[in-house]
Amino acid sequence: MADAIPLLEAHETRQRRRKAGHDQETFGATVAAVLCDVVHHHLTGRDGAVAIPRSSTKLGTKSRYRHRVLSKQLPQILDAMAKPEVGLIRQEVGRRGLFGFQGWETTIQAGPRLRQHIRVLDLDKTDLKLAAEGEVIILRRDEDDSPEGHDSPGQDADMGATKAHGRKTRKVVVEYEDTSDTNAMRARMETINEWLWQADLDVYEALVGHHEVDPEERRLRRIFSLRRFDRGGRLYGGFWQTMKKEARRKAITINGEPVVELDLGQVAPRILYGMVGARPHWKDAYIVPGHEWHREGIKLLLNTILFDTKPRTQMPQGGRKLFSMSDHANDKTSHKQLREKEKVETIIQAIGDHHHPIRHQFFTGVGHEVQYRESEIMVEILLRLRENDVVALPIHDGLLVPRSALEVSREVMVGTFEEMAQVEAVVRMKGWTTH
Repeated sequence: MADAIPLLEAHETRQRRRKAGHDQETFGATVAAVLCDVVHHHLTGRDGAVAIPRSSTKLGTKSRYRHRVLSKQLPQILDAMAKPEVGLIRQEVGRRGLFGFQGWETTIQAGPRLRQHIRVLDLDKTDLKLAAEGEVIILRRDEDDSPEGHDSPGQDADMGATKAHGRKTRKVVVEYEDTSDTNAMRARMETINEWLWQADLDVYEALVGHHEVDPEERRLRRIFSLRRFDRGGRLYGGFWQTMKKEARRKAITINGEPVVELDLGQVAPRILYGMVGARPHWKDAYIVPGHEWHREGIKLLLNTILFDTKPRTQMPQGGRKLFSMSDHANDKTSHKQLREKEKVETIIQAIGDHHHPIRHQFFTGVGHEVQYRESEIMVEILLRLRENDVVALPIHDGLLVPRSALEVSREVMVGTFEEMAQVEAVVRMKGWTTH
């Protein structure tokens, strides 16, 4: 694809030559990014096309979250690449909706000249690499949270949504000024990402099913919530995180080895006990007297009310089903009918009675702080495993590690959690537990 740059320059309609240096580098990076995206789309055989912005409102404002190739020059470059005599891409220009109707985005896909190059060069997905660029420390707020500063325009829909009190809440990324803390967090993430970038990771696609997996998607980022860097902070971005549990365990290899999945058990309640200086008086936080047969329902409800900011009068989504059935397949007692009618307030009261040391934290939104502490623990675990030459793939409160590294990984997880949370750790793997 080395001839793409001179080919485009020969067919551009610019009145002035592009300045050498930064402008020329940005031009080259933009062309490379567009070509790589449409080549990847073509090789994976996905339906449709690649959506790309052309709006000046999205391209005209600087943002730490926007890649440098998303500049005001992008539409001009796309038009040049789509010219029939160039044939690198096919472009369908989007339209803004009128009278309140939704429009459609600009889409691109490989053009005839580029498709010919793909065939002649016999390209496959392994020939493409993701660039190690992009912000890895991301700050967000809820869309309906009044901003106190400047938000990044055009970035809300891409950053996901969560449900709060039965309604969806869109997340908006927030611009921020770097501090020594954010710089330190970014440096730690870059160390982890560099380690993962060099790792020998592979996926047996035949065992994945219909889910599209790209083993090169391994650059992690931390996403913080509520406009604060001590809230949220979980790690996102790895290809393994969107795979089904069974597919992860069967299809992924690290250094050619099968993987095992290790999870820190009952993370939120254990961290919260440590925060209030209390010692857990239970072995399993989700076994509550009177509700022993509904562990999964208690787990969902307890973790939900830690994020709630007002008393809950309805079950979280999926909760009523968990309380209307037993966790034990052979249980045929009358618990089922009883739990179908029991009020959520009654169950929350039982949870509070059992977890009286942390009851005062219910409905305070403390879950965001708990999640931050969990993410700090996970980052430290990853860095310590790196020191032990162990590649680990994080899944929020769990890890995928090579089978041969099971014991050292377990020891690091337990030691790090107990040191940082000041409570006993529980580490689980595929149904069995070790302390």
